Amino acid sequence: MNVELEAKIHKIVNQVAIFNKTTLPELHSEKQSRDIVTARYMTWQILYECFGTRINLTTLGDIFGKKHCTVIYARKTFPMLVESEKDLKKCYEKCLSVCRKIADADPKNDKINDLKSVLNAASNARSLNGCKKNVLSAIKLVNSL
Repeated sequence: MNVELEAKIHKIVNQVAIFNKTTLPELHSEKQSRDIVTARYMTWQILYECFGTRINLTTLGDIFGKKHCTVIYARKTFPMLVESEKDLKKCYEKCLSVCRKIADADPKNDKINDLKSVLNAASNARSLNGCKKNVLSAIKLVNSL
């Protein structure tokens, strides 16, 4: 798996944790409380919907230290949960919308936005030294594009 895909997966997992009012350590734990399990199921479903076959079931399971058969079970079970619980459905739809934007984001656009911020900071710097630091940061960003 490439670094860009890993970064997007990490951002999506973080986003799902936020939407479900849980933490990453809880998602990665052995806890089997309903809210934690549902958050894991949602994460796997969203990752599968965002990336499809670019991530296999074993990799999806590995994210939380689970086996691929757990992911298969989750993918069968989660749609039924979503249909039976209106609040979960709303949460899932909002989270999926945000996560699709993360999945579709172009990392070069992020670097360009970072570059704009650094150049803006350089133009607003009150001292020559502050401006020089921001210009050096901008050069590093340009070289990474």
